[in-house]
Amino acid sequence: FYEFGAGWDLLTPLIYFMHGVRNQTIADISPNLKLELINYTIQRFATHHNTVEQMAGKTLQRIDPSPIRNTADLQSRFGITYQAPMDARATGLAANSIDVLTTTSVFEHIPAVDIPAILTESRRVLKPDGIVSFVVDPKDHYWFFDKSITLFNFLKFSDVAWSVINNSQVYQNRLRLFLE
Repeated sequence: FYEFGAGWDLLTPLIYFMHGVRNQTIADISPNLKLELINYTIQRFATHHNTVEQMAGKTLQRIDPSPIRNTADLQSRFGITYQAPMDARATGLAANSIDVLTTTSVFEHIPAVDIPAILTESRRVLKPDGIVSFVVDPKDHYWFFDKSITLFNFLKFSDVAWSVINNSQVYQNRLRLFLE
């Protein structure tokens, strides 16, 4: 498994581990992991294991609730190798080496000009019979906090206005290339 845009809490990689995935490479363009959030996620999965198992409809690997101290603990306990910084346009991973490639709510934060290179690299590292899961959240991310605006509020701004308003900390590319 390879996931780019892993984020802070490793919710998805830990779910994959519970489902039996034993070798994952996860990456971020800059270090984003927050050990306290990962440990919170680990604790929640350990505490609510039976509920998660019922939701999955199958027996799942239990997660040891003891806290991790560093990324080496991720590798030894969960088979998760964290790489950051790592550029999804040029991963350094071997060609045809990945069975499953995922990213969740990441593409909307990547400049549209970089997406073709990421897709090319994704195809290069994926095995011919590999599986891809790219989840894109096209909503205006400020809508989550400000219900006075619409889900697609950010599309009403011209490209020039958006270049001034867009925030580098919560960058949204709006994927206009694909919407027009």
